[in-house]
Amino acid sequence: MFTVLTERWAIAPWLRSSIAIGFFGAYTTFSTLMLESYRLGSDREVGLAALNVLGSCAVGMLAVYLGIVAGRAM
Repeated sequence: MFTVLTERWAIAPWLRSSIAIGFFGAYTTFSTLMLESYRLGSDREVGLAALNVLGSCAVGMLAVYLGIVAGRAM
């Protein structure tokens, strides 16, 4: 996809970087979370799989909250 954005379409460099880093980076991170959780479930470690998903979501929400608080304090 990045090749299409850089070689075929006339898109501003800042937008190309935002798409490549933001979207694709988030997608691969989420895919890794789900793959690791699936593998834990496949190994009959259902509790750890659930803890992995729920813990990751909880920590992510905490990070968003702290980021908003820090941004408003600036």
